[in-house]
Amino acid sequence: MKQFEELRGMLHMAEQAPRLGVVAAQDRHTLEAVAAAAGEGIVTPVLYGRGREIAPLWEQLAPALPLPELVETQTVEQCISAALSGVRDGTLACIMKGAL
Repeated sequence: MKQFEELRGMLHMAEQAPRLGVVAAQDRHTLEAVAAAAGEGIVTPVLYGRGREIAPLWEQLAPALPLPELVETQTVEQCISAALSGVRDGTLACIMKGAL
């Protein structure tokens, strides 16, 4: 693969969108990208962080999409630990950093 469009094409052809863990998801720019990818159906996000900050941002950025699965954590360390556990146990395909 040499271009992002090739990756996007592969993800569109996938039977099921991979679960993407977003660490410290309370970041506007990160959520914009995640919402766009979720809207295209190329990822299923799992958001890790402070829900009271994440939920209103998601509603602003993706009002047509339901709030993804949210794993409430208070510290960056908790976010990282929880997301890495998801990768280790196979419930997440990959992770993305947010407000780190």
